[in-house]
Amino acid sequence: MSLTVIERMRLRKERERDSQTRLTTPGPDNYSIRSSSPTATDLSDQREPLDLPSPFALMPPRRSTSHNTPAEMAIMKSTGERALKARKLNESAQADFRRFTETANPLERDVLNHLALLEVRGLLQDHAEQGQQTWEPTKELTKIMKKIIRAFLTAPNLRYYGGSLAATIVDAMRKSDIPNLPDDDALIQEKLSHPISVDKNTIKSTIKMSMDAKNIEERNIAWVTFKIMKSLGIAGDPTLALYWRIAHIRSELAKNHPNEMFWDRVDQTLDDYHKEGAAEFVLCLEENFKDDIAKYGDPATTDYKLAANALPDKAPKWMRSAHDLASKVRRVDAAFKSRKRKRVYYNNNEEEGEEENGGGSNEGRSDEGGSVNSGGVDDEGENNDLVLA
Repeated sequence: MSLTVIERMRLRKERERDSQTRLTTPGPDNYSIRSSSPTATDLSDQREPLDLPSPFALMPPRRSTSHNTPAEMAIMKSTGERALKARKLNESAQADFRRFTETANPLERDVLNHLALLEVRGLLQDHAEQGQQTWEPTKELTKIMKKIIRAFLTAPNLRYYGGSLAATIVDAMRKSDIPNLPDDDALIQEKLSHPISVDKNTIKSTIKMSMDAKNIEERNIAWVTFKIMKSLGIAGDPTLALYWRIAHIRSELAKNHPNEMFWDRVDQTLDDYHKEGAAEFVLCLEENFKDDIAKYGDPATTDYKLAANALPDKAPKWMRSAHDLASKVRRVDAAFKSRKRKRVYYNNNEEEGEEENGGGSNEGRSDEGGSVNSGGVDDEGENNDLVLA
């Protein structure tokens, strides 16, 4: 039986430790004669020394610390006063400058000059940090962010609902060439946190309401999915794989997890399925879906339709990016490099454009069941999002 990587590593460390012990432990077969004398060398093997310059010759000459002469000081003051007349400095800056020109010792002037440079650097750093901390997305950018968030949360191939979800959404925005994004990904993630939480709560509360509904139709997974899509302002028809995801979330709600731990439990179960293998993951979702049908009704008996394609034929770039990256969300946040992106051009033939209808379906056994056409809803609840070219 072959050893694992960890076992080979441990065996190698053990061998190295034994070898080191034999070298340092005195004994009849392990000793050495130490001497402070240099090792004898063959005189015939000596070579001429290299003709290297002295390292001290490369050092700049030490600057004199003597004071400038009265004549030199007079030149500095007169030149400084003429320069002040050509500049617009406040009284404090003028006083600092005159103090500099009136200082006769060069080392003292170096100290003042270095202090001024540090002060300027500190002001620039404070200004940069303040500008980043006060960054706010524009109204148009906020709408785009909501659309991409909802495209992820309703993607049938979304791997997890937490972990690196926000970071992956940022990556999708950058890959879609969304304009007006700051260089710092953390600032964008901070602005994504609240809308992600709101939309996840919308999904959760809608599913929970269906579990307590007395109307048989409102308990069916097809009605629940339609209600979620309508609440999030999503156009188009769902996919079969999205039914599976909604059924999975509903099965976790039935376990009465603590509210603050709910989505982590949803992801934990998905993680357990993934560990079984790709094919086994799909089978787990299918088995859970069968349980949902037995308890809440078969969606095939309803009038709700499923989409035939994973994405619309002319899906915008942001939608394709969301679908491609949804399966890459991890349980732990990942670091994404900040990149400069070119500007994106908007295709607004109408002032308030709507997305083309579309979606995806997975009639076979695949978790890549497609994505619905995700739109967005503004604060007043109207579906008036921009369409990205």
